[in-house]
Amino acid sequence: ERKVIGFPRYFIIEPASVCNKRCPFCPIDIVERYDESGQAVPPGLMRWSDFSKLMDECRGERVYGISLYQLGESMLWSGRAGCDRIDIGDMIRAASVAFPVVNLSTNGDVANLHRVLDTGLSDLIISIDGLTEDVYLQNRPSAKSNDPGAFNRTIERVRNFLALKEQQRHDGPWVRIQIINNAST
Repeated sequence: ERKVIGFPRYFIIEPASVCNKRCPFCPIDIVERYDESGQAVPPGLMRWSDFSKLMDECRGERVYGISLYQLGESMLWSGRAGCDRIDIGDMIRAASVAFPVVNLSTNGDVANLHRVLDTGLSDLIISIDGLTEDVYLQNRPSAKSNDPGAFNRTIERVRNFLALKEQQRHDGPWVRIQIINNAST
């Protein structure tokens, strides 16, 4: 006999439904989002109050993990006016208090990768999706109309992050570099 549990054991949330890339395989621009009343809402950033409410609801439950990513670039999350939370590092810290496992995925083309260090993040997936500039630009084109150097900038940011992690002797997060499997890769 199957039994339905009373509370989810794992959560997947989307801190940012915006992205700095326009990947041809990603449906972020066609997904519609709705608020509690059924009204369509534009892409944006999760309110800290909504995130905090989820953390409060999870306390005392047997929840083992959370993924702080879905379609958007979570590293773009930032607090708003009147909010003392600065960026995704604050969200990861709060999640790591509530959950034993916290993971995040990024395209790596962000200047704040270092903010995930010392946060309790368990796992970081960095999706490069191309070993050459041509392939990378096919798979991960920038949202900016003219963005020369995106591939080299991303590789440099990831290398700097990994070097900092090693230099500061951080045990976590576990870092995986991901490359999609398609004809061009």
